[in-house]
Amino acid sequence: MSSPFQQSLEQQLDALQEENRLLRGELDRIEQRAEAVKEARKRLVRGTWRILVPLLDRQKVVRSFAKLAETSSNFAGPMSGWPAREEVLADARDFLESCVRFVIRRRTLMLLFSLFAASIPALQIWLVVQQNEIIDTQNRMIEEEQYRGVAEALSSPDRNARQLSGVLLANTRLEFLDKLVVEVFEPSLSIAIDNESLDKLVGDADFRAYVIRAVVRNFEQRGQSGESLDDLYDQARPMFQQILRDAAEDRLIRLLREGRDVELSNELRTRVDNYIFHVGRLLRVYGRLARAVDEEQAFFTDLRPLFQRLASLRGIGFTEVYQVAMQDFLLELAMEPTLSAAPGEDLAASGTSPEQALRQGFERLQKGLGEKALNWGLLEKQIGVQ
Repeated sequence: MSSPFQQSLEQQLDALQEENRLLRGELDRIEQRAEAVKEARKRLVRGTWRILVPLLDRQKVVRSFAKLAETSSNFAGPMSGWPAREEVLADARDFLESCVRFVIRRRTLMLLFSLFAASIPALQIWLVVQQNEIIDTQNRMIEEEQYRGVAEALSSPDRNARQLSGVLLANTRLEFLDKLVVEVFEPSLSIAIDNESLDKLVGDADFRAYVIRAVVRNFEQRGQSGESLDDLYDQARPMFQQILRDAAEDRLIRLLREGRDVELSNELRTRVDNYIFHVGRLLRVYGRLARAVDEEQAFFTDLRPLFQRLASLRGIGFTEVYQVAMQDFLLELAMEPTLSAAPGEDLAASGTSPEQALRQGFERLQKGLGEKALNWGLLEKQIGVQ
């Protein structure tokens, strides 16, 4: 009979054996699972190899051909050793099936590669489209900031800030400048101006003066850089038409009419002079560009509404700057300078007196607009033609 100590040892030994058995079972399951994963990985790799690299795996074709060749070579021996007809047909069938499978695999692989290769340009195109959308959004935001900056600068009481803004606008993109002209000179922005709101009319005119200067300077620079004058004319005419329409229907006419009865401060008068001067400058540059492309008749057509309104005014204010602007315009009509010519260059070279040139320019304007189009006698007195 065993002692209690021995019984305790036997119980511990049984427990260790049971624990060892459980651990061994768990280890066997882990090894089986690892072996199953390893086998699945091998099958996956083997299947992928057979699918994606059939061009390099010709063993089936080679083996089946070798077997067919070996079977057929038996015909070279004694007749008793010749293979049966069914055996030859079976080997031939295996060889042909191997060839067909090889061709199908190869074409499938080429199709997959072709689809993959075609997807790359499509993906690139999609990325380019997305990038273009992002760039367009950024451009719109930048343009909005430009409009805001231009509005703040041109509305600033600081004259230097307004002048600098005009210089920057003269060198900006034509697309931006065109949109700016469309919005600034849009007819719906015109307001009925009375005597009490003359200061606002002057401020609006001064604001537009710097835009007009930017437009005129932009086309002068582009014409001097050698761009096509026909293209410049096609781009410039709609902008010039809108500015002249604004001057004829609202801005210039009201300034001249209201200014005859009101005394303005030097600062406000300087702003009006600035606007009238740049309207005259636009007339001169528009005339140069129209003559360069043989579109002078269209030029006079665009001028007719403005001069009809001017000739209807019985009295005008701001006479000095108005006469200077119009006389400079008439001198250019007489001398016909090119787009790149300096002011007064042709007059100095021709030897013609200013009075004669003014008369020639006035007669040419009269001929272009039509002798019965307006009150020429009144217009002649306004401009100061002798």
